[in-house]
Amino acid sequence: FMALVRKESFVHEGRELRFTVSSGIAQLLENEAADGWLKRADSALYESKNSGRNRWTLASPHAKPAGKAA
Repeated sequence: FMALVRKESFVHEGRELRFTVSSGIAQLLENEAADGWLKRADSALYESKNSGRNRWTLASPHAKPAGKAA
């Protein structure tokens, strides 16, 4: 999927536009609240973006939300 998006180009008002896809993926853990699940996915997304974009990152099931003590 990501390769297909990267290969596509769109022309708008004479300008060629290209896109990339970055994803953060987190499996919902047993007894995990939705906000914790989404925070882990969001952290994985930003890791993808900061690692060069056009990639996906799996969230660690042991990751703690930012600002929380381990």
